[in-house]
Amino acid sequence: MESECFMEKEEIIRHLVEKQEYPEKTAEGAAQKIINAREDIKFAIEKFLVSNELTNIQVEDFNVENLVQNFKLHPVGAYLWLDWFTRDPVLAKRFLQKGHSRPKLKNT
Repeated sequence: MESECFMEKEEIIRHLVEKQEYPEKTAEGAAQKIINAREDIKFAIEKFLVSNELTNIQVEDFNVENLVQNFKLHPVGAYLWLDWFTRDPVLAKRFLQKGHSRPKLKNT
């Protein structure tokens, strides 16, 4: 059952671009991933986009705070990584092991 409190794609994009300084093109892809994420992760991302408050979701040995602090993921990216890890742990772990580049944000 889909909850009514989830944001629409356009609203997610707006929050990502205006409040998190995502480039428009990156925000569109991230918004689609957010829409497809599991429910608890969608709620946590929505809360973060509105209030900048992190909900520290734990999946196995990984949690949002650890991913942000130790792997330098953007909070939204950390939530999406946890969602990815639940679906494909091998590739998700490989991503962390190889390193990554954060999306270039506006004004940086």
